[in-house]
Amino acid sequence: MRRRDYHSDYLYKFLNPSRLSFYIALAVQALEGWEFDTIAFRGMSGALIAPSVAIAMKKQLIMVRKTMSCHSDSLVEGYKEAKRYVILDDFTSSHTTRDTIIKEVSNFAPQAIYLGLLPVHHIDQQVLAYCLKHHELYPFEADLGQMDAILDAMEAEQYDKEGAC
Repeated sequence: MRRRDYHSDYLYKFLNPSRLSFYIALAVQALEGWEFDTIAFRGMSGALIAPSVAIAMKKQLIMVRKTMSCHSDSLVEGYKEAKRYVILDDFTSSHTTRDTIIKEVSNFAPQAIYLGLLPVHHIDQQVLAYCLKHHELYPFEADLGQMDAILDAMEAEQYDKEGAC
């Protein structure tokens, strides 16, 4: 399936299963070698990728809701015994999500140590190489236009191999 087959403002990369699996693999690679037991996330974009990365890496999860809802009476849910955690977020335009997650996790699991944030929406081979070389999760930037072009080309190649559905 091609990009034009989906309607999404920015979650297309996570709603397309082939792209989602690509981002999961890159996130796992970027996080390999880090010593942490828990992945924290917030919002729908986090919920689309964090559980898959956690399963692949055998890690625990902490979810920080954006608001209280009728679904739960808790703003934070997940692994209360977290020792060291990373945050997976779709992208970083401000530090609001990161700061909110850190604050809420510190109330929920005060012993947990924050290690860094991986903006999965921005991850590409350049970001992965940076993570592996510098053992840092944040800050870094990727050329999103270049990444989109590469992913579109990969998708078109796969589409051509499989034929039209």
